[in-house]
Amino acid sequence: MTKRSVCTVMATLLVACSGGERQVAGPGEPGGGPSTATLQVSVGVADADSELADRLGWTSGVPGAEVQLLRNGSATWQVAETDADGVATFENVLKSRYRIFAGRTLSSAEAVGEPIRAFGDGMTFDVTSVGDVPVELRMLADRTDGLVISEVSTWSPPPAETSGTYTAARYLELHNNSSQTLFLDGMLLGQSVWTRESLPTPCAASLQARSDPSGVYARRIIQFPGSGGEYPIQPGETVLVAGIAIDHTPVHPQLFDLSDARFELGQTAGADNPAVPNMLDVGFDPFVETTGGQPGVVLSASNAVFLAEPLDPQSLPFEYRDGNGRGWVRIPAASLVDVMVPETLWPDFDQQQGVPCIPAIHPSFDRYEGGFLETGLETTTARLTYQRVLLRMEGGRAILQDANTSAVDIEMRPPTPGTLPN
Repeated sequence: MTKRSVCTVMATLLVACSGGERQVAGPGEPGGGPSTATLQVSVGVADADSELADRLGWTSGVPGAEVQLLRNGSATWQVAETDADGVATFENVLKSRYRIFAGRTLSSAEAVGEPIRAFGDGMTFDVTSVGDVPVELRMLADRTDGLVISEVSTWSPPPAETSGTYTAARYLELHNNSSQTLFLDGMLLGQSVWTRESLPTPCAASLQARSDPSGVYARRIIQFPGSGGEYPIQPGETVLVAGIAIDHTPVHPQLFDLSDARFELGQTAGADNPAVPNMLDVGFDPFVETTGGQPGVVLSASNAVFLAEPLDPQSLPFEYRDGNGRGWVRIPAASLVDVMVPETLWPDFDQQQGVPCIPAIHPSFDRYEGGFLETGLETTTARLTYQRVLLRMEGGRAILQDANTSAVDIEMRPPTPGTLPN
Protein backbone atom coordinates (compact mmCIF):
# COMPACT_ATOMS: atom_id res chain seq x y z
CA MET A 1 0.00 0.00 0.00
CA THR A 2 1.14 3.56 -0.62
CA LYS A 3 1.80 5.58 2.50
CA ARG A 4 0.34 9.05 2.53
CA SER A 5 -0.12 11.91 4.91
CA VAL A 6 -3.62 12.15 6.34
CA CYS A 7 -3.68 15.92 5.71
CA THR A 8 -1.93 18.04 3.12
CA VAL A 9 -0.33 20.88 5.04
CA MET A 10 0.26 24.10 3.17
CA ALA A 11 2.02 27.18 4.46
CA THR A 12 -1.14 29.26 4.55
CA LEU A 13 -3.57 26.44 5.36
CA LEU A 14 -4.88 26.05 8.89
CA VAL A 15 -6.52 22.65 8.53
CA ALA A 16 -5.11 20.39 11.21
CA CYS A 17 -5.59 16.72 11.91
CA SER A 18 -4.28 16.84 15.45
CA GLY A 19 -7.64 17.45 17.13
CA GLY A 20 -8.31 20.06 19.81
CA GLU A 21 -11.36 21.81 21.15
CA ARG A 22 -14.37 22.09 18.84
CA GLN A 23 -14.66 25.60 17.48
CA VAL A 24 -17.62 27.57 16.15
CA ALA A 25 -17.79 30.55 13.88
CA GLY A 26 -17.69 33.93 15.56
CA PRO A 27 -19.36 37.18 14.50
CA GLY A 28 -16.90 37.59 11.64
CA GLU A 29 -13.31 38.49 11.00
CA PRO A 30 -11.97 41.98 11.84
CA GLY A 31 -12.73 44.51 9.14
CA GLY A 32 -15.95 42.81 8.08
CA GLY A 33 -14.35 39.69 6.57
CA PRO A 34 -16.17 36.35 6.17
CA SER A 35 -17.09 34.29 9.22
CA THR A 36 -17.18 30.99 7.35
CA ALA A 37 -14.87 29.01 5.10
CA THR A 38 -15.18 27.73 1.56
CA LEU A 39 -13.67 24.28 1.19
CA GLN A 40 -12.03 23.57 -2.16
CA VAL A 41 -11.67 19.79 -2.12
CA SER A 42 -9.18 18.51 -4.68
CA VAL A 43 -9.69 14.81 -5.45
CA GLY A 44 -6.97 12.84 -7.21
CA VAL A 45 -5.65 9.29 -7.30
CA ALA A 46 -2.96 7.80 -5.07
CA ASP A 47 0.50 7.38 -6.57
CA ALA A 48 0.12 3.59 -6.49
CA ASP A 49 -2.67 3.87 -9.10
CA SER A 50 -1.25 6.68 -11.23
CA GLU A 51 -1.01 4.49 -14.35
CA LEU A 52 -4.71 3.62 -14.08
CA ALA A 53 -5.55 7.32 -13.62
CA ASP A 54 -3.52 8.18 -16.73
CA ARG A 55 -5.39 5.56 -18.78
CA LEU A 56 -8.67 7.08 -17.64
CA GLY A 57 -7.53 10.57 -18.59
CA TRP A 58 -7.59 11.82 -15.01
CA THR A 59 -4.50 13.97 -15.33
CA SER A 60 -5.87 17.06 -13.57
CA GLY A 61 -8.04 15.29 -11.01
CA VAL A 62 -10.94 12.86 -10.74
CA PRO A 63 -14.16 14.16 -12.29
CA GLY A 64 -17.54 12.97 -11.05
CA ALA A 65 -16.32 11.78 -7.64
CA GLU A 66 -18.86 12.02 -4.83
CA VAL A 67 -17.50 13.91 -1.84
CA GLN A 68 -19.31 13.75 1.51
CA LEU A 69 -18.72 16.18 4.38
CA LEU A 70 -20.04 16.00 7.96
CA ARG A 71 -19.57 18.62 10.68
CA ASN A 72 -18.98 17.34 14.19
CA GLY A 73 -22.31 17.34 16.04
CA SER A 74 -24.41 17.45 12.85
CA ALA A 75 -26.64 14.66 11.58
CA THR A 76 -26.66 15.76 7.94
CA TRP A 77 -24.00 14.93 5.40
CA GLN A 78 -23.29 17.55 2.76
CA VAL A 79 -22.65 16.03 -0.66
CA ALA A 80 -20.90 17.56 -3.67
CA GLU A 81 -19.54 16.20 -6.93
CA THR A 82 -16.15 17.05 -8.35
CA ASP A 83 -15.97 19.07 -11.55
CA ALA A 84 -13.89 18.30 -14.66
CA ASP A 85 -10.73 19.24 -12.78
CA GLY A 86 -11.53 17.04 -9.79
CA VAL A 87 -12.59 19.85 -7.43
CA ALA A 88 -15.67 19.89 -5.20
CA THR A 89 -16.71 23.06 -3.38
CA PHE A 90 -18.48 23.42 -0.03
CA GLU A 91 -19.68 26.94 0.88
CA ASN A 92 -20.44 28.49 4.29
CA VAL A 93 -18.41 25.99 6.29
CA LEU A 94 -18.20 26.79 10.02
CA LYS A 95 -15.06 26.50 12.10
CA SER A 96 -15.33 22.99 13.54
CA ARG A 97 -14.15 19.41 13.16
CA TYR A 98 -15.21 17.61 9.99
CA ARG A 99 -15.25 14.16 8.47
CA ILE A 100 -14.80 14.00 4.73
CA PHE A 101 -14.50 11.15 2.26
CA ALA A 102 -14.67 10.66 -1.49
CA GLY A 103 -15.65 7.71 -3.65
CA ARG A 104 -15.84 7.02 -7.35
CA THR A 105 -16.93 3.91 -9.26
CA LEU A 106 -16.29 3.58 -12.98
CA SER A 107 -19.26 3.29 -15.30
CA SER A 108 -19.50 0.44 -17.80
CA ALA A 109 -18.60 2.87 -20.59
CA GLU A 110 -15.47 4.04 -18.77
CA ALA A 111 -14.38 0.47 -18.05
CA VAL A 112 -14.41 -0.77 -21.65
CA GLY A 113 -11.71 -3.40 -21.92
CA GLU A 114 -11.13 -3.38 -18.15
CA PRO A 115 -13.13 -4.48 -15.11
CA ILE A 116 -15.27 -2.03 -13.18
CA ARG A 117 -13.05 -0.33 -10.62
CA ALA A 118 -13.78 1.74 -7.51
CA PHE A 119 -11.74 4.36 -5.64
CA GLY A 120 -11.87 5.84 -2.15
CA ASP A 121 -10.16 8.06 0.43
CA GLY A 122 -11.12 10.10 3.50
CA MET A 123 -9.93 11.92 6.60
CA THR A 124 -10.97 13.91 9.68
CA PHE A 125 -9.75 17.48 9.98
CA ASP A 126 -10.34 20.78 11.78
CA VAL A 127 -11.30 23.99 10.00
CA THR A 128 -9.74 26.81 12.04
CA SER A 129 -9.63 29.62 9.47
CA VAL A 130 -12.11 31.42 7.24
CA GLY A 131 -12.06 32.25 3.55
CA ASP A 132 -10.83 29.73 0.98
CA VAL A 133 -9.52 26.50 2.52
CA PRO A 134 -7.94 23.86 0.25
CA VAL A 135 -8.31 20.16 1.15
CA GLU A 136 -6.71 17.28 -0.72
CA LEU A 137 -7.87 13.67 -1.06
CA ARG A 138 -5.99 10.97 -2.97
CA MET A 139 -8.15 7.95 -3.71
CA LEU A 140 -6.87 4.38 -3.84
CA ALA A 141 -8.24 1.88 -6.37
CA ASP A 142 -9.85 -1.36 -5.25
CA ARG A 143 -7.97 -4.65 -4.85
CA THR A 144 -9.55 -7.99 -5.82
CA ASP A 145 -6.89 -10.53 -5.06
CA GLY A 146 -8.02 -12.52 -2.03
CA LEU A 147 -10.22 -12.78 1.03
CA VAL A 148 -12.17 -9.84 2.41
CA ILE A 149 -14.28 -9.33 5.51
CA SER A 150 -17.69 -8.99 3.89
CA GLU A 151 -20.09 -8.41 6.81
CA VAL A 152 -19.82 -7.61 10.51
CA SER A 153 -22.80 -7.66 12.87
CA THR A 154 -22.33 -5.97 16.24
CA TRP A 155 -26.07 -5.54 16.86
CA SER A 156 -27.82 -6.83 19.94
CA PRO A 157 -31.38 -6.23 21.17
CA PRO A 158 -32.13 -3.67 23.88
CA PRO A 159 -31.23 -5.29 27.24
CA ALA A 160 -34.75 -4.67 28.56
CA GLU A 161 -36.11 -6.98 25.85
CA THR A 162 -33.76 -9.89 26.58
CA SER A 163 -33.48 -9.71 30.40
CA GLY A 164 -29.94 -8.43 30.10
CA THR A 165 -27.34 -7.78 27.42
CA TYR A 166 -27.38 -10.55 24.79
CA THR A 167 -24.57 -10.47 22.21
CA ALA A 168 -24.26 -14.18 21.38
CA ALA A 169 -25.92 -13.66 17.97
CA ARG A 170 -23.20 -11.37 16.66
CA TYR A 171 -21.37 -12.66 13.62
CA LEU A 172 -19.02 -11.86 10.77
CA GLU A 173 -18.48 -13.17 7.26
CA LEU A 174 -15.58 -13.68 4.89
CA HIS A 175 -15.78 -13.66 1.09
CA ASN A 176 -13.35 -15.02 -1.49
CA ASN A 177 -12.86 -12.22 -4.02
CA SER A 178 -10.23 -14.16 -5.97
CA SER A 179 -10.52 -16.68 -8.80
CA GLN A 180 -8.64 -19.33 -6.77
CA THR A 181 -9.70 -21.78 -4.08
CA LEU A 182 -8.20 -20.54 -0.82
CA PHE A 183 -7.92 -22.19 2.59
CA LEU A 184 -8.92 -20.78 5.97
CA ASP A 185 -6.82 -23.23 7.99
CA GLY A 186 -4.89 -21.44 10.71
CA MET A 187 -5.86 -17.92 9.62
CA LEU A 188 -6.44 -15.29 12.32
CA LEU A 189 -9.37 -12.98 12.98
CA GLY A 190 -8.98 -10.21 15.53
CA GLN A 191 -9.81 -6.73 16.76
CA SER A 192 -7.47 -3.78 17.17
CA VAL A 193 -7.13 -1.18 19.90
CA TRP A 194 -10.34 0.68 20.88
CA THR A 195 -10.49 3.95 18.96
CA ARG A 196 -12.39 6.39 21.18
CA GLU A 197 -11.22 8.85 23.81
CA SER A 198 -11.67 7.08 27.14
CA LEU A 199 -10.05 6.53 30.50
CA PRO A 200 -7.65 5.03 31.36
CA THR A 201 -6.55 4.95 27.70
CA PRO A 202 -6.95 8.41 26.13
CA CYS A 203 -6.24 8.92 22.44
CA ALA A 204 -2.79 10.33 23.15
CA ALA A 205 -1.75 7.16 24.97
CA SER A 206 -2.85 4.85 22.15
CA LEU A 207 -1.44 6.88 19.26
CA GLN A 208 1.52 4.50 18.88
CA ALA A 209 -0.81 1.54 18.50
CA ARG A 210 -3.12 3.32 16.05
CA SER A 211 -0.57 4.91 13.72
CA ASP A 212 2.10 2.25 13.27
CA PRO A 213 2.53 1.23 9.60
CA SER A 214 4.35 -1.95 10.60
CA GLY A 215 1.26 -3.74 11.94
CA VAL A 216 -2.04 -3.85 13.83
CA TYR A 217 -2.05 -4.07 17.64
CA ALA A 218 -4.40 -6.66 19.12
CA ARG A 219 -5.36 -8.67 22.21
CA ARG A 220 -8.56 -10.40 21.06
CA ILE A 221 -7.52 -12.92 18.41
CA ILE A 222 -9.16 -16.13 17.23
CA GLN A 223 -7.90 -18.72 14.77
CA PHE A 224 -9.56 -21.00 12.25
CA PRO A 225 -9.01 -24.70 12.96
CA GLY A 226 -7.16 -26.95 10.53
CA SER A 227 -3.56 -27.47 9.61
CA GLY A 228 -3.53 -27.33 5.83
CA GLY A 229 -6.26 -28.07 3.31
CA GLU A 230 -9.20 -28.91 5.58
CA TYR A 231 -11.27 -25.75 5.21
CA PRO A 232 -11.42 -24.45 1.64
CA ILE A 233 -13.31 -21.34 0.56
CA GLN A 234 -14.22 -21.39 -3.13
CA PRO A 235 -14.05 -18.40 -5.52
CA GLY A 236 -17.09 -16.21 -4.85
CA GLU A 237 -18.01 -18.12 -1.71
CA THR A 238 -19.08 -16.46 1.55
CA VAL A 239 -18.37 -18.11 4.92
CA LEU A 240 -20.41 -17.28 8.02
CA VAL A 241 -18.63 -17.20 11.39
CA ALA A 242 -21.26 -17.06 14.13
CA GLY A 243 -20.80 -15.99 17.72
CA ILE A 244 -22.70 -19.08 18.78
CA ALA A 245 -24.07 -21.22 15.91
CA ILE A 246 -27.61 -21.78 17.16
CA ASP A 247 -31.07 -20.41 16.41
CA HIS A 248 -31.28 -17.20 18.45
CA THR A 249 -34.83 -16.23 17.42
CA PRO A 250 -36.41 -17.76 20.57
CA VAL A 251 -34.43 -15.20 22.58
CA HIS A 252 -35.64 -12.24 20.49
CA PRO A 253 -37.68 -12.24 17.26
CA GLN A 254 -35.24 -9.87 15.52
CA LEU A 255 -32.25 -12.11 16.17
CA PHE A 256 -30.93 -14.66 13.71
CA ASP A 257 -30.89 -18.38 13.08
CA LEU A 258 -27.13 -18.97 12.82
CA SER A 259 -27.25 -22.77 13.11
CA ASP A 260 -26.01 -23.16 9.52
CA ALA A 261 -22.79 -21.23 10.16
CA ARG A 262 -19.53 -22.76 8.93
CA PHE A 263 -17.71 -21.84 12.15
CA GLU A 264 -18.56 -20.47 15.56
CA LEU A 265 -16.41 -18.21 17.67
CA GLY A 266 -16.60 -20.55 20.65
CA GLN A 267 -18.82 -22.03 23.30
CA THR A 268 -19.89 -20.49 26.58
CA ALA A 269 -22.52 -21.09 29.24
CA GLY A 270 -23.16 -24.53 27.73
CA ALA A 271 -24.26 -23.10 24.35
CA ASP A 272 -22.59 -24.88 21.47
CA ASN A 273 -23.47 -26.50 18.15
CA PRO A 274 -21.41 -29.70 18.00
CA ALA A 275 -21.86 -29.88 14.21
CA VAL A 276 -20.07 -26.56 13.70
CA PRO A 277 -16.28 -26.32 14.21
CA ASN A 278 -15.21 -23.92 16.94
CA MET A 279 -12.61 -21.24 16.35
CA LEU A 280 -9.53 -21.39 18.55
CA ASP A 281 -9.07 -18.54 21.03
CA VAL A 282 -5.37 -17.71 20.70
CA GLY A 283 -5.34 -14.15 22.04
CA PHE A 284 -5.05 -12.56 25.45
CA ASP A 285 -8.69 -11.57 26.06
CA PRO A 286 -11.59 -13.94 25.21
CA PHE A 287 -13.75 -13.38 22.15
CA VAL A 288 -16.61 -15.21 23.84
CA GLU A 289 -17.31 -14.82 27.52
CA THR A 290 -20.14 -15.07 30.02
CA THR A 291 -21.25 -11.82 31.60
CA GLY A 292 -24.16 -11.58 34.01
CA GLY A 293 -25.19 -15.13 33.23
CA GLN A 294 -25.54 -14.40 29.50
CA PRO A 295 -23.25 -15.70 26.75
CA GLY A 296 -21.51 -12.74 25.15
CA VAL A 297 -19.51 -12.21 21.96
CA VAL A 298 -17.00 -9.38 22.24
CA LEU A 299 -17.33 -8.06 18.70
CA SER A 300 -17.81 -4.31 18.60
CA ALA A 301 -17.69 -1.27 16.36
CA SER A 302 -14.93 1.30 16.86
CA ASN A 303 -12.34 -1.46 16.64
CA ALA A 304 -10.60 -2.41 13.43
CA VAL A 305 -11.44 -6.01 12.51
CA PHE A 306 -8.63 -7.82 10.72
CA LEU A 307 -7.92 -11.08 8.91
CA ALA A 308 -4.32 -12.32 8.90
CA GLU A 309 -2.21 -15.22 7.69
CA PRO A 310 -1.43 -18.01 10.19
CA LEU A 311 1.00 -17.18 12.99
CA ASP A 312 1.25 -17.74 16.75
CA PRO A 313 0.24 -14.54 18.60
CA GLN A 314 1.57 -15.97 21.86
CA SER A 315 5.07 -15.95 20.35
CA LEU A 316 4.93 -12.18 19.69
CA PRO A 317 6.27 -9.69 22.24
CA PHE A 318 4.04 -7.07 23.82
CA GLU A 319 4.71 -3.85 21.91
CA TYR A 320 2.25 -1.59 23.72
CA ARG A 321 0.59 -1.42 27.15
CA ASP A 322 -2.66 0.42 27.72
CA GLY A 323 -3.85 2.31 30.78
CA ASN A 324 -4.78 -0.96 32.47
CA GLY A 325 -1.28 -2.35 31.96
CA ARG A 326 -2.50 -4.92 29.45
CA GLY A 327 -0.03 -5.89 26.77
CA TRP A 328 -0.87 -5.72 23.07
CA VAL A 329 0.99 -7.64 20.35
CA ARG A 330 1.60 -6.32 16.85
CA ILE A 331 0.30 -8.44 13.98
CA PRO A 332 2.86 -7.73 11.22
CA ALA A 333 1.69 -5.78 8.19
CA ALA A 334 3.02 -8.50 5.89
CA SER A 335 0.61 -10.98 7.51
CA LEU A 336 -2.52 -8.85 7.15
CA VAL A 337 -4.99 -9.96 4.50
CA ASP A 338 -7.84 -7.51 5.11
CA VAL A 339 -8.74 -4.76 7.57
CA MET A 340 -12.16 -3.17 8.09
CA VAL A 341 -12.89 -0.27 10.46
CA PRO A 342 -16.65 -0.18 11.11
CA GLU A 343 -17.99 2.95 12.77
CA THR A 344 -21.53 4.04 13.61
CA LEU A 345 -21.59 7.82 13.77
CA TRP A 346 -24.30 9.53 15.82
CA PRO A 347 -24.77 13.31 15.51
CA ASP A 348 -23.62 13.98 19.08
CA PHE A 349 -20.99 11.24 19.19
CA ASP A 350 -18.45 13.70 20.53
CA GLN A 351 -20.46 14.23 23.73
CA GLN A 352 -22.18 10.87 24.14
CA GLN A 353 -19.66 8.24 23.13
CA GLY A 354 -16.25 9.87 23.34
CA VAL A 355 -14.26 11.66 20.67
CA PRO A 356 -13.04 9.25 17.96
CA CYS A 357 -9.27 8.93 17.98
CA ILE A 358 -7.39 10.11 14.89
CA PRO A 359 -6.28 8.06 13.09
CA ALA A 360 -8.33 4.96 13.94
CA ILE A 361 -5.62 2.87 12.29
CA HIS A 362 -2.71 3.55 9.96
CA PRO A 363 -4.07 4.53 6.52
CA SER A 364 -2.01 1.87 4.76
CA PHE A 365 -4.44 -0.65 6.35
CA ASP A 366 -7.68 1.33 6.05
CA ARG A 367 -7.68 4.88 4.75
CA TYR A 368 -10.87 5.90 6.56
CA GLU A 369 -13.39 4.25 8.86
CA GLY A 370 -16.98 3.85 7.68
CA GLY A 371 -20.50 2.57 8.16
CA PHE A 372 -21.90 6.09 8.58
CA LEU A 373 -25.58 6.89 8.90
CA GLU A 374 -27.65 10.03 8.63
CA THR A 375 -29.35 9.26 11.90
CA GLY A 376 -30.09 10.41 15.42
CA LEU A 377 -29.72 8.70 18.75
CA GLU A 378 -33.32 7.52 18.64
CA THR A 379 -32.28 4.78 16.20
CA THR A 380 -29.28 3.41 18.09
CA THR A 381 -31.01 0.02 18.32
CA ALA A 382 -31.66 -0.29 14.58
CA ARG A 383 -30.93 -3.84 13.41
CA LEU A 384 -28.22 -3.05 10.87
CA THR A 385 -24.88 -4.59 10.01
CA TYR A 386 -21.73 -3.41 8.25
CA GLN A 387 -21.73 -4.88 4.73
CA ARG A 388 -19.16 -4.57 1.98
CA VAL A 389 -20.46 -3.10 -1.27
CA LEU A 390 -20.95 -5.33 -4.32
CA LEU A 391 -18.69 -3.90 -7.02
CA ARG A 392 -19.34 -6.18 -9.99
CA MET A 393 -20.11 -9.72 -11.15
CA GLU A 394 -17.32 -11.63 -12.85
CA GLY A 395 -17.83 -15.08 -14.33
CA GLY A 396 -20.94 -15.59 -12.23
CA ARG A 397 -19.26 -14.71 -8.94
CA ALA A 398 -19.55 -11.58 -6.87
CA ILE A 399 -16.61 -9.20 -6.51
CA LEU A 400 -16.89 -7.03 -3.41
CA GLN A 401 -15.40 -3.56 -3.23
CA ASP A 402 -12.06 -3.27 -1.45
CA ALA A 403 -10.53 0.18 -1.93
CA ASN A 404 -9.05 0.01 1.59
CA THR A 405 -11.46 2.79 2.59
CA SER A 406 -14.26 1.53 4.82
CA ALA A 407 -16.13 4.83 4.38
CA VAL A 408 -16.88 3.88 0.76
CA ASP A 409 -16.41 0.10 0.89
CA ILE A 410 -19.06 -0.68 3.50
CA GLU A 411 -22.65 0.34 4.07
CA MET A 412 -25.06 -0.21 6.95
CA ARG A 413 -27.90 -2.48 5.87
CA PRO A 414 -30.33 -5.05 7.27
CA PRO A 415 -28.46 -8.26 8.16
CA THR A 416 -27.98 -11.10 5.67
CA PRO A 417 -26.17 -13.82 7.65
CA GLY A 418 -24.82 -16.56 5.39
CA THR A 419 -25.53 -14.76 2.12
CA LEU A 420 -24.44 -11.67 0.23
CA PRO A 421 -26.87 -8.71 0.11
CA ASN A 422 -28.92 -8.23 -3.06
